[in-house]
Amino acid sequence: MQGKVKWFSEATGYGYIVGIDGTDYYFNVHEVQGAELPGKGDVVTFSADEGKKGPRATSVVLTEKCQSNNQFNDG
Repeated sequence: MQGKVKWFSEATGYGYIVGIDGTDYYFNVHEVQGAELPGKGDVVTFSADEGKKGPRATSVVLTEKCQSNNQFNDG
């Protein structure tokens, strides 16, 4: 499934992804595949599962970084 990171806290190690179905999926840092952690607005793919407290994302893979609004201008 594909979705966007709603928010993620490196300090606590967890966050939420909004799936293309509109559902919020909980995930933690242990579910992230690869060396780079996702941030708010990043596009990810994941497997949807049902956790003890609701929908959960597993096997989270960062596929596209969100473009930052802080761009430098030359002029």
